[in-house]
Amino acid sequence: MNRLREVPALRGQLLCRLPCCAFGLPVETTPRRGREHSLHCRVAEANALPNSGRPSVDASIALLEQRQSTARTIIASLDEADLDPVATGFLDNHLAVARYLRDASSAAA
Repeated sequence: MNRLREVPALRGQLLCRLPCCAFGLPVETTPRRGREHSLHCRVAEANALPNSGRPSVDASIALLEQRQSTARTIIASLDEADLDPVATGFLDNHLAVARYLRDASSAAA
């Protein structure tokens, strides 16, 4: 979080419109509210995705691909600022599992 705040171009990536952050709280306080913020994000994501089946897996893949793209932008910006990158390998792993589940359900059908 500190590395991201050091790069002015990345500050917008830290803004959140969920109830945990939307009421005038500065982005600098997000780490102190980490658990609350994480919970609000997970609930919002769960509500946005279909409940089950193929549409749910496809929506999850689309969300992960969007996050992967954002992560690449963040890594490039950190690199340009001569700052250490953030770990994003977990996104690749989650995306691989989601694609595996999609492909497995297609093969079973």
